[in-house]
Amino acid sequence: GAMPGPPLKQYELTLQNAQRVLISLLEQPAKPWVPFDALLHELGQQLALLRRRSAACQLQRGLRAARARRAEGQTWRGSDQR
Repeated sequence: GAMPGPPLKQYELTLQNAQRVLISLLEQPAKPWVPFDALLHELGQQLALLRRRSAACQLQRGLRAARARRAEGQTWRGSDQR
């Protein structure tokens, strides 16, 4: 499997630093960012993918919780009818 990455806090701090860089670029007059235009495009794609994965995980978690609640309800009703 994949090697474990840095702790989540380190990821968060790195992303916050990246956000500061992007904010700084946005505060400058508009111009083409030719030296790292491809990097910005790739970052955008990766961010979109992370957001989709996160949304899918949240949906799966919600579905599992709903199934568990439904199973508990059936067990409870089943034992109540005996």
